[in-house]
Amino acid sequence: MTDVREDVTVPPHRDTVVFLVDVDDTLLDNDRFREDVEAHLATGYGEPARDAYWAIQERRFAELGYRDYLGAVHALAHLRAAGATIVLTDGDAVFQPRKIERAGIRDAVDDVLVYVHKEEELDDVERRYPSERYVLVDDKLRILTAAKRHWGERVTTVLPLQGQFANDPAIAAANPAADLAIEGIGDLLDLDPGQLGRG
Repeated sequence: MTDVREDVTVPPHRDTVVFLVDVDDTLLDNDRFREDVEAHLATGYGEPARDAYWAIQERRFAELGYRDYLGAVHALAHLRAAGATIVLTDGDAVFQPRKIERAGIRDAVDDVLVYVHKEEELDDVERRYPSERYVLVDDKLRILTAAKRHWGERVTTVLPLQGQFANDPAIAAANPAADLAIEGIGDLLDLDPGQLGRG
């Protein structure tokens, strides 16, 4: 399922490159952010204050449904200068688009596509955004593997090494390596998106 209406007009032209970027643990490095904040709070204010902060923060996240991370927006703007940039994510059809919008990501991309299992919807992605080439940035090797199986050499797969799935040895052993691995989403700023798009 996607938040894009079914009556959307499919562009009559074919893009040179389309960048497809995941959200959770790709654009938003949830684990690292938490580790950095926990360390800072424990050092500056003590462990009880750290624990109290996270209790409040988790309650607010449940109430508001979003976290805001500026680095992700800068990486998206960098990609968008070279081609259409689409958030391609799994998730709830109501909650996930709201989270993306509230985090400031929606305004930084051309579109947001939300599916139950995005790796099964790559034909729909291509129908909506026909392109000679795709660049898929995702923290899950199984998703990158499915895209490579689907598009072959037409896709460049990028694995940000952040989050539990990207760093799971069993997952790494069960899937081929991505075309490119980066430490975090901010590393996209050091890469030439045009070159990525050319493979």
